[in-house]
Amino acid sequence: MAVTHLDRGDLRAKKSTNDHAISMPIPAFVRLPFRLASAISSRLGGELARLIFFHPLRTHPNEAQGAILGKAEQIMLDLDGRKLAAYSWGDGPTVLLVHGWSGHAGQMAEFVAPLTGAGFRAVALDLPAHGASEGGLSSVLHFARAIRAAEQHFGPVHGIVSHSLGGAGVIQAFLGGIKAKRAVLLAPPAQFHDYWGLFRSRMGMSHSVWRAMVARSERWLDLPFAEVHPEVGAPMMAIPALIVHGTGDRVSPVTEGRNLARLWPGARLRELDAGHVSILRDIRAIAETVDFIRG
Repeated sequence: MAVTHLDRGDLRAKKSTNDHAISMPIPAFVRLPFRLASAISSRLGGELARLIFFHPLRTHPNEAQGAILGKAEQIMLDLDGRKLAAYSWGDGPTVLLVHGWSGHAGQMAEFVAPLTGAGFRAVALDLPAHGASEGGLSSVLHFARAIRAAEQHFGPVHGIVSHSLGGAGVIQAFLGGIKAKRAVLLAPPAQFHDYWGLFRSRMGMSHSVWRAMVARSERWLDLPFAEVHPEVGAPMMAIPALIVHGTGDRVSPVTEGRNLARLWPGARLRELDAGHVSILRDIRAIAETVDFIRG
């Protein structure tokens, strides 16, 4: 386990989160049992921290998003014995729509009509432990497995459009062997040091408990934390990519998109005056996404 590398990342995170407005509310009824567990043993505290960190907040579509989802063909896929919700519109080459952490398929709804109007089949997923899909814990590797399951059911995949942390899942899916002709990443992170550092700070986590959490998480994921960063996988990407990032994004600052575009061979970067979530409704982002997917 590359503990030294992770520790450097934490120090960097504490200095760089001033550029972020990441919302990571952790209520007292969660922090209290964590601190009691940590006082008993670092191993117990680390395991509880893992369960908290990888547990997304389950959110639901608003009325407008629900109306678009209601017009889709809903299909329940099997993913490791759990139900994975997928929504399909139109006919033609498949374009997967992948939301971010604590999101849902409805957040990608504004892309459906433009894609189907351009002759594509749009397929949105509720990622594991999100939306109508089953599960309690998730990660970018769970995202990648869900994308692979969708490829197997709806493939071949022409393109993938992702938002935020969904982009990290897309990179892991490409590293795992899925195929697509084009990818669009909206507001993606390039690294996770900032999020890990903020989580440690919010939880009041000691160094020993952090080490225990990393060790247990890496065994659970079967992958070192140091290899999960999008910036690690980006140089290995061979698929044409468009990275669209808002200059007003305070969750994943535009510097993240710039760094990822610099590392992804041949990637194009488009900067817009948009925020982290509002970029999903930005008519320029939507139009340029469809144009790029069309090729």
